[in-house]
Amino acid sequence: MLPGISLFSRLDASEIASITQLLIERRYEAGEMLCWEGDPCAGMFLIVQGTVKIFRTSQSGRELVIGLESAPSSVAELPLFDGGPYPASVRGVGDVVTYFINKDDFYRVCRGQEHDNARCLAWPSNRRRKRSWLSVWNREGKYEPSPEPGLNGY
Repeated sequence: MLPGISLFSRLDASEIASITQLLIERRYEAGEMLCWEGDPCAGMFLIVQGTVKIFRTSQSGRELVIGLESAPSSVAELPLFDGGPYPASVRGVGDVVTYFINKDDFYRVCRGQEHDNARCLAWPSNRRRKRSWLSVWNREGKYEPSPEPGLNGY
């Protein structure tokens, strides 16, 4: 499962085995929230079945869709590294199965690996760079795609 998720594509078998031990399966029904924008980061989600919608909420309450992620994929990994809250909300489009990785467990594994610990920090950087569909508010208050990848941390 993990080798199919781009976030883990550079890991060797022993590193994947270490991460696999952390996985907590969680199931969500259609419309159920995985996480809310602004909540403290508890960990990241590996989408193993289904599709999720990533969105932010405007001050007027309007839902602003950033994108969709389908299995196999991951969401909410960057807050693990910047210490900030979840920068966007994530909701199941249909029924969704995830593997959740608790942030404290993830930190423990990164610290305990004999390999270069910088690789733990590099895992989300590939994903962040490839994200060019993220959105920002322009000066007129309109929502538009960001020219810079990775601005919202998903």
